[in-house]
Amino acid sequence: MKLLTRTTLVYIAITAIVFTIGSVVFHSVLQEEVREETSESLYVKKNNVIRALEADTSLPSNSTLADEIRITEVKLPFAQQIKDTLIYEQQENEYQPYRMIRFPFTKNGHVFAITISKVMLESEDLVESIFISFLIILALLAAIVILSVQLLSKKIWKPFLFTLQEIQNYKPGSKVPLKLQHTSISEFQALNSSIEEMARNTEQAFNSMKSFSENAAHEIQTPLAVIISSAEVLLQNENLSEEEHNSIGNLQRTARRLSALTSTLLLMTKIENHQFKSETSINVSDLLKQKLLSLQELFDQKNINIKTTVASNVKMNIHYTLAEIIFSNLAVNALRHTPENGKVIIELNEERFIIRNTGNPLKGEASRIFERFYKEEQSESSTGLGLALVKQIADSAGLTIQYSYSAGMHSFEISLYSESLQNDHVLLS
Repeated sequence: MKLLTRTTLVYIAITAIVFTIGSVVFHSVLQEEVREETSESLYVKKNNVIRALEADTSLPSNSTLADEIRITEVKLPFAQQIKDTLIYEQQENEYQPYRMIRFPFTKNGHVFAITISKVMLESEDLVESIFISFLIILALLAAIVILSVQLLSKKIWKPFLFTLQEIQNYKPGSKVPLKLQHTSISEFQALNSSIEEMARNTEQAFNSMKSFSENAAHEIQTPLAVIISSAEVLLQNENLSEEEHNSIGNLQRTARRLSALTSTLLLMTKIENHQFKSETSINVSDLLKQKLLSLQELFDQKNINIKTTVASNVKMNIHYTLAEIIFSNLAVNALRHTPENGKVIIELNEERFIIRNTGNPLKGEASRIFERFYKEEQSESSTGLGLALVKQIADSAGLTIQYSYSAGMHSFEISLYSESLQNDHVLLS
């Protein structure tokens, strides 16, 4: 949920609670005021009735003096009462609300109960009208307040939203500096200053790491090349003993493995740093066919039966080298782990790429198969980074890769249809 939406909802909730409580209180106070006014009117009538009865020389009769005044003789005095009641009106054929006062009056030793009542219908209608008007005013006020808050919040938070957008678009090493909008709000100024400083430090660290990785890889490859070539020269010496020949051979294989390991780690670092750029889509159908053709002889040496179903003109928005690494590593993995006389099935269409090969089930956990340096079998020719590199490329390109084992076959499936591809995702440099 967006910050502005959450803020607006909070304002709406607070406004609703306050206005509800205020409406209830206002209605109660208004009704109480009407009752008080009605009570005062009843007291005035009471005083007028008492004065009129005291001025009259005769005793009041048990009768109705007026529609609102009733007089009845009682045996004993009683306490004055004032209350709300309902009285049936024959003309209206329904009960109507009344405010009533009942008090004793004594004259010449006789006690009379005098009841004065006043209809509350007009007062109730007045209260209802005032209350409805009040609710309408509150609703309009609430709408104006919420709309004003939303508009003002958009304006106030605009620099923050711009900063957020710039941070999302910023990539270290993209050669596009981070430029944030000037704002008069001190908190946003402090935030922008901190982010700009952080971006400068990140850019410096990125460039330093990039230079170190490239220089280190280059400097390591040079002595490794010397070791490999020197080992080849020594292996041509016929005077070497078998033990010396084996030692030099191990040295050469180790140096080659270290060279491949260094190259792979450098490649993974470049991928992590988004140093591969893809501006146009490539035809991966042709790329896959070329890669399989180059490996055909190796598959034939193990008498592996390859069944391919490759759709024509399948395109992906990915760097050519990275696509080549994905197909190459997965094909070589299948070649390495498929037993002689085994079977490999390869499928490619607009939605997915699947490669299956026969083989024994994994000894370890299937969830670890994409981990760096994880190997089912210790092999000098394997760096343990092939599948990890494929996983990293897939993640960087917004693709999804999954491994499964069923019916005696290992299966790697890459989904080519993803949200990142819909949004023309590219690997930035």
